[in-house]
Amino acid sequence: MRATPFNVKKGATGVRNRMRASASSSSALSSTTESGDKRSEFPILLAALLVAVSVTNRVLYKVALVPLHGHVVQFSFVTALTYAIVYLSTLFARRQAGIVTEDMLRYARKSWKLFAVIGLLEAVSMAVGMSAARFMPGTVLPLISQLFLFFQMTAGVLVLRKVYSVKHVLGATGVATGVALASFAAIQTSSSSSSVAVSSASAFPWSAAIVYVLGLGLPAFASVMKESIFARYKDDKKLDVFVVNSIGSTFQALSLMLALPLGISMAATDGLGWLPHDPYSWLAVLSYIVVNIVFNVTALTLLRNTSAVVTSLTLSFSVPLASLAYSLPLPYLGAAPLPEPMYFALGNALMILGASTYAKAGMAKTRGGS
Repeated sequence: MRATPFNVKKGATGVRNRMRASASSSSALSSTTESGDKRSEFPILLAALLVAVSVTNRVLYKVALVPLHGHVVQFSFVTALTYAIVYLSTLFARRQAGIVTEDMLRYARKSWKLFAVIGLLEAVSMAVGMSAARFMPGTVLPLISQLFLFFQMTAGVLVLRKVYSVKHVLGATGVATGVALASFAAIQTSSSSSSVAVSSASAFPWSAAIVYVLGLGLPAFASVMKESIFARYKDDKKLDVFVVNSIGSTFQALSLMLALPLGISMAATDGLGWLPHDPYSWLAVLSYIVVNIVFNVTALTLLRNTSAVVTSLTLSFSVPLASLAYSLPLPYLGAAPLPEPMYFALGNALMILGASTYAKAGMAKTRGGS
């Protein structure tokens, strides 16, 4: 066909249209790629943030306990009351948005006795744990806290009749072995040091450590009882987590409020007033509470955007970093000596490997169930 001006113009227009379409397609592909990159980067940044917040949270816990001296019950009550207010405010907002239904609240009201037991267990655990943690070196606290897993497995067997797989047992054994090795490394250095982070310069406070470890059993049973509350709720929508947290925290605060006279009496016995007079002590308490709330929100956000395995491993990585963080010059604590490197590294490696094995094993089965 002869190339007339009309045909040339038409051909040029077609080329331009194809170029625009190609550019538009490339732009869309580039936009999609960038969006995908941002989505893949978000969990990584979130995990890094969780590690940083988790380390800060563990350190501030110990720092806040030092200036409070014998005001542990008061500190526990203020902490629990703050959590209750935050959770109840969130629950109210979710109820207004229709996320929390009337059926959920009705179910929670019927289970108030179980919530009361949960609140009591968590209240006693908080007070006992803080009382014992005051006398322990900070480097050891994050490590032995991992023994919570054993108590949780025991509570699962007794309360929910769970059957754990070989992988679960191997993972838990790895965690326990790692805790023993890493703690041994930390105890060796802390006991031979005159650091203010240790209550005694000559001996490790074994009695406080035993009390602290036994205190881990109470929140373990409370967590399993919460799991049973979720399992018993039969509806198309799953029971909202803020229903359980709000009511549990409310009963926890009420239990600690009833214990305030005991806390005041204990403080008086030590020659202290009702409340600590050091203004910096309240700053330390407030810092811990704020960071702890941020920690819980960050952990929940990572869980929703990834999986329980990723969240569990992220928290496991924060444990050795938290222990090492105590070697920095911290307020009230000073700088603790670094743990013996070989046993500390080996213990933490076993602990992370054990936590990974346990998390990858998935949910434990129940007798008579799937």
